[in-house]
Amino acid sequence: MAAANKQIPVSDDLNYKQWAPNAKKKLVENGVWDVVANGVPFDPTKLPELAARITPKELAEWRDRAISDMKALKILQSSLPPSTYRNTFSVASAKDLWDLLKSGNEEPNRPKLAKEFEDLAMYDGESMDGYLERVLDIVERFPRYGNPKPDDEVITKLLTSLSWMYDDSIAMLEEIMSLPDMTLKDLIGLLEIYGDHPGEYMTQELKKYHKSLAKAKSEQMWCGLCKKYDHNQEDCYHSDTSGQCHVCGARGDCARGCTVQKNGKPEHLMLAVTTGDFTYGDDVWMVYSTASDHMSPYLKVFATLDRTYKARVGLADGNVVMAEGKGDVKITMKGVRKVIKNVLFVPKIDRNVLSISKLTSGGGSVVIGGGECTVRDETGNVFAKTRLEERGIALRFKVIR
Repeated sequence: MAAANKQIPVSDDLNYKQWAPNAKKKLVENGVWDVVANGVPFDPTKLPELAARITPKELAEWRDRAISDMKALKILQSSLPPSTYRNTFSVASAKDLWDLLKSGNEEPNRPKLAKEFEDLAMYDGESMDGYLERVLDIVERFPRYGNPKPDDEVITKLLTSLSWMYDDSIAMLEEIMSLPDMTLKDLIGLLEIYGDHPGEYMTQELKKYHKSLAKAKSEQMWCGLCKKYDHNQEDCYHSDTSGQCHVCGARGDCARGCTVQKNGKPEHLMLAVTTGDFTYGDDVWMVYSTASDHMSPYLKVFATLDRTYKARVGLADGNVVMAEGKGDVKITMKGVRKVIKNVLFVPKIDRNVLSISKLTSGGGSVVIGGGECTVRDETGNVFAKTRLEERGIALRFKVIR
């Protein structure tokens, strides 16, 4: 179309950065965002070869999209200030209008983008998720101008722009990132896992993680099964001394040919690292930010258990063990009864595990500070409270069977 080669320039009356998300929200609410994002095919009735074989259903679907496109175009145009709206009369579709506004208003912002990145800094009180979202939003805009930001620059920016609350953890983050083969994705993962708990707890957890990761990287190209340096354990053809695969536990299998190993990364993670000789009873549940799910090695704690569920669980030392089921655990603490849902049965770990991400995903909260940990349920009531121990955050529950 003729309009496709034009740009709708910046207007003093149009705050594009504010307008775009609001317009998109309205389009989504009206069910017409898809035609803006993907457009509408050419009218099939205008091409004889298509008109001859198009079905009534296909034609009806095209007409529905065309109607949605007209609706979307009206929504967009009605949301524009008059000085911008007058430049849109020749635009034939909602997608054309959206794309033209985007290109015409973002191109002049190229120098501003570099300044935005340069000025990035975490606000006092800003959540880690919120800051990472701001950083990645800016970083992801650089490729539009043909100059993507190198990962090392983004890593440096993150490590030098966190708020003062993370000062004690920066040195440890830098040590971790100095290990071989560490990437921007690794740093973002660390900040997502530990960043909600700045201070002493985060620093101590990072120290444990660094110790485990450094050990694992120093032991690369070492097989603990056959005690050789010419291959890694995950590539070993041998099963362990019991005749079982050390990855999936199946007899007669070996890691090199293991279907679990071949299927890629584990579905679940338990990356807690413990330094010290600690024991854990079946009534003790350790609270970890480095666990993706609740887990237990004790069959007897489950009120319900689906033994057909099988999945891989990645550990901090790089090994993979199997979850042999998933179910619910009923517990009571100080007279309050609760059901912990979707707990993985993982026989080869040595403790019960509660995942902070799972505890908070349903509306609950976990607050760590002043040497204490407080767990609140989705109603805001305090469900559990304990002092931090040398081994970490430990809660004691009585299981109801």
